[in-house]
Amino acid sequence: YKLILAHFFRYTISSIVSFVVDAGLMGLLTFLLKGLLTLIPALDFLPTLIARVVSSLLNFFMNKTLVFRAKTDTRKAMLRYYLLAIPQLIAQSLLEMAAFGLFGIGPDRAGLRTLIHIIVMTVLFIISFTIQQRWVFAPDKEKNEM
Repeated sequence: YKLILAHFFRYTISSIVSFVVDAGLMGLLTFLLKGLLTLIPALDFLPTLIARVVSSLLNFFMNKTLVFRAKTDTRKAMLRYYLLAIPQLIAQSLLEMAAFGLFGIGPDRAGLRTLIHIIVMTVLFIISFTIQQRWVFAPDKEKNEM
């Protein structure tokens, strides 16, 4: 339990840093692009996508080096990371767009959109920790047993 809790604490710190970058960048881009997003609603996902790409790279390297202290090959771990992150991004984007539509929250409401973004990310947080610990950054010996 000590090892699991140590990983979880470091994962939480790494996630908070990534979250601040992600949410801040998402809010900033929504604000900066609100005119474009109003004109072209199909691009509504763009601030989330850009913010997630930047924060995911930061998160990957923090998780590999600081959280799980993985000795696994960076390319292999990054492939597994993005095999998790891409479906997670799709789920996050779909959940956010559904919430925006359900509650009628347009691009001009950056604060409320950022709050929904934060709620969705929090739900996905625990699921991601478990998968990263057991598969993405697990030692090769443990992955072969799964």
